Amino acid sequence: MVRLMTVVLHISGTSFAQFLVQQEDLAEEMLYLDGSEMLPLAHLEEHQELLLQGVEINTASLDELTKSGLFTPFQAQVLLDYRKRFGLLWSVHELDALPGFRGSELERVKPILYISTENPLRNNRGKSGMLMIDAGRTIPLSRGYSLTDPSTEAVPYPGSPWKTSMRLRTRSNRGITLAASLEKDAGERFLYNQRPEYLAGYASLCRSGILREVIAGNFRLGHGLGLVSGSGFMHSPERLSVTRSSLSVMRPSASLSNTRACNGLAAKIETPRLRVLAWSSYREYDLSPDAVRTEAEPFESRRETSLHRTPGETAGRSLGYRFHTGVQALKWFGDLTLGGMAAVGLTGLTTRGTDIAGFVPSPSFFQACSVHWLWNKRNLETFGELACREAGDPAFITGFRYHFSDFLQGLLLLHHYSPGYRGIDPSAYASGSKTENEYGIALSLQAEPGRYLLANYKLEYFRYPGPRYLINIPSWSTRFGVTFQSPGRGSFIWKIRVTGRSWQTTPRQVGLNHCPVVNQNRLRAELRLDHHPTRTFSWLTRIVVSKLTETGFAAVQQFRFTGNRWGTTLQFVVFHIKEWDNRIYLYEPGPLYSFNFPSLCGKGQKVTLQINWKPLERLTLTCKVSHMTYFDRDAVGSGNDLTTGNQKWQTQFQVRLGF
Repeated sequence: MVRLMTVVLHISGTSFAQFLVQQEDLAEEMLYLDGSEMLPLAHLEEHQELLLQGVEINTASLDELTKSGLFTPFQAQVLLDYRKRFGLLWSVHELDALPGFRGSELERVKPILYISTENPLRNNRGKSGMLMIDAGRTIPLSRGYSLTDPSTEAVPYPGSPWKTSMRLRTRSNRGITLAASLEKDAGERFLYNQRPEYLAGYASLCRSGILREVIAGNFRLGHGLGLVSGSGFMHSPERLSVTRSSLSVMRPSASLSNTRACNGLAAKIETPRLRVLAWSSYREYDLSPDAVRTEAEPFESRRETSLHRTPGETAGRSLGYRFHTGVQALKWFGDLTLGGMAAVGLTGLTTRGTDIAGFVPSPSFFQACSVHWLWNKRNLETFGELACREAGDPAFITGFRYHFSDFLQGLLLLHHYSPGYRGIDPSAYASGSKTENEYGIALSLQAEPGRYLLANYKLEYFRYPGPRYLINIPSWSTRFGVTFQSPGRGSFIWKIRVTGRSWQTTPRQVGLNHCPVVNQNRLRAELRLDHHPTRTFSWLTRIVVSKLTETGFAAVQQFRFTGNRWGTTLQFVVFHIKEWDNRIYLYEPGPLYSFNFPSLCGKGQKVTLQINWKPLERLTLTCKVSHMTYFDRDAVGSGNDLTTGNQKWQTQFQVRLGF
């Protein structure tokens, strides 16, 4: 993996960097829409690793082509039909002549595609092991590390201010993969009950027979479009891509963010036209101690941060559990793919949870099932899922995509979630991270009106017919987006995007029987220019303007220099945003598997410098330093994370070793 990353930095940097921008944009958009700072890191890590490995277009199966995210189901089928009729491709450039492959789109993905005889990464694909160590901290220390009670000498954060992690993965020629990840967040202790503060890992066996894969440990599941147990995070219609692989997902996971992962045993059985997944999982979760004492359904107060620094966070550790087991079958009949899933499980309190609650509540039994499908014929694709958690509370999502030509396609998406519907871990398309009590419609149109222009338009409408804020007043929201960008040819790339969101809420106010309806509107515009005059230097300028009740902005200047064994990135950001609800998330350079999207609010600037150095063939060292300055305050942060002064330093170091 280390050598793969190094080589990728030197092959067609313009196109590869442009394609990775899509992943950055997706993560930023998810933060905007959810209004939270929780990112699906495991999902982003898997996608990044796929891009680094590349796709062999002469040997890749239909699932591998679509799983990569580089091809639509229509394009993947066209490629397979072409190989079957005319044989193997001699060059990646042959794709230019196939229906559905726009030349502008290929310019962005060609560096990730290869044919065995011309693959620049072919000598590096046999590397089977990786060791990665990260460490970082913030300066100055926040008040959470200072004494609060001199008599007991207790501090809110008893651990070291260094955030550290280690990842180890090894793969044998017999298909056995072992992986483990350890992490300690800043303020946490290194050990908890004589074990690492955070530990995730797995052992997997991949075979070529009917029993394709067996996983013991942590794994991720995804069924259908994500209504019950999904990991697609489909928050934007223009990015929605449904494939045979996405309908049936079982992947081992050793990510540092396993909030949606399962823990137990899983197996995949596959024949030429049938895939079956079976699993059993048991995991413990952090809950609010106060909710455990008072709520009938304490699992609804599950904590997602996984931080264990303060006494309150530690007290809520592993108070609840969830056990579930199930099976999914996916069958394909030519152009039609049908699937079904059924699962049962229990949620309840652990021994620690019952001690805090003061009684032993009965476990809550749940069952879930879904039916999902995908059908594509020539220029038409249709897909969907119908799910039910309990009788009388169904949910469905369905969509239609039509390829009018190689240069124009449209999408219509419909969804509805009953007020009482709950998934195991739903992550389907919605206005936010939850799917309860919502229905809506979405339209998307993608076009290439000219040789030097790509265009995208989306319009979404969401409605919540039930009492969303415990008050019987309907609320709604709408979103729209217009994007124009260059196709990715040459050394100069540009992008213009305008997005808007309107929403109605009824927030509770103490002392009022009927709360007023609040309407809000937010409009954003972004301009991005990316220039690569040489293979060793690139320059990026970007500005984002956002208006809620007042207008705020953030501007970015980034410079990248790459050499044979080194690389340097310098980024400078200035921002002025007065309202927290108008905050702007911007991608920040970081080491491998480090996805940094700081939220910018206030008035200030931030400078980031990252240096990569490869002293040995299989060793890469990364150092990152950031300096933040605020001009409108004398303290940064809040609560235990409050630091005096208007400046903050952040450092991060990474060591990657391939073997």
